[in-house]
Amino acid sequence: MPHSVLLPSVVLWLVGLVTLVTSITLARNNNSLLAPRAAETLTVASDCSPEYDLVIPLGPNDLNFIYRILPSLFQNVVGLRQLYLVSVAPPDLTRCADAWRHRVTYVPESRYPFGPRDVVDRGIRADRSGWYRQQLYKLYAHEVIPSLSSHFLVWDADTFLLTPQRFFLPDSCVARFGTHHQYHPDYFRHMAQLPPWLQRQTNQSGICNFMAFQAGFVREMMAMVEARHGGTPFW
Repeated sequence: MPHSVLLPSVVLWLVGLVTLVTSITLARNNNSLLAPRAAETLTVASDCSPEYDLVIPLGPNDLNFIYRILPSLFQNVVGLRQLYLVSVAPPDLTRCADAWRHRVTYVPESRYPFGPRDVVDRGIRADRSGWYRQQLYKLYAHEVIPSLSSHFLVWDADTFLLTPQRFFLPDSCVARFGTHHQYHPDYFRHMAQLPPWLQRQTNQSGICNFMAFQAGFVREMMAMVEARHGGTPFW
């Protein structure tokens, strides 16, 4: 496969295959505030535990700011079990509140089967490579974190959650779709390199600040893409 799979392309696949969580966000002070407005909600039948984990990739600019985000997640993500922070350097977990510190685990980026040089060498602009790797860290989380729950959330490090929200129910997964519209032709040109039947199904963008994954479906997606491209690794 000549280039890694961009998250927006994968999002459109997951709309039909996995539970996709999308939401409108409000920008304030360069951070995202998750607001439950102008959004549609549906449930997708699935065998889910009411408890699940959450994964957050961290860039260099997130290492200090993440401690402002964590309280909103532990207070408002209903069913949150364990939170994993993926970064190059270990975050200072002593800055976490005592009540939550034992539920935060550091995951070094070195566990992943790719690194910064791999992404740049495959034609990704240097100023976009960090964003690109971040999407891959999310998609590969179930492969590098053995203790990760089979269904889990991935979350952007600059997104607060303002009110309690459920993302998984005992027999279903909750999907929220924002009603905003974004269209980037490159995303859909890239999507054409994936399974040929994969096409845009809605005018809503599918671009979001967090998402619910089920590891089994992600593995199935990866295997299908790899088979289409002669066994080349998904990333």
